[in-house]
Amino acid sequence: AVVSTQSTGKTAFYIGAYRQCVKEAQKLQLGDQALALECDVLMYRAYLAEGKFNLVIGETESRHGPEFRALVILAKILQNPTEKDSICAEVGNILNEGAVSVCPDQVALLCANIYLSAGDYDNALRVANS
Repeated sequence: AVVSTQSTGKTAFYIGAYRQCVKEAQKLQLGDQALALECDVLMYRAYLAEGKFNLVIGETESRHGPEFRALVILAKILQNPTEKDSICAEVGNILNEGAVSVCPDQVALLCANIYLSAGDYDNALRVANS
């Protein structure tokens, strides 16, 4: 049942049903740290897609881990694209931390999104292909 609900949440995200994705993520009670983290990241990405940048910043800024730092930076760059140069300076540090993360693929995906949002397509491709 957990795998089914998690798959439903991912499918909802990828087809653009962000509200459904958030609802599915909130229903899950996962014991596995990696799955719970992946679910949280997907939920916050859905919030970002809905334009709820302040919600993501407020709920993830105090949480630890490269995934949450990347989510905060992505929310900030989407919220205020003119600050992209100062915001992107942190991405290299996050990538280094993400290499030892519970979910390194999530960190890479978020960092590639940050570069993409900043218009740095070369680094976005480099990170996405690593």
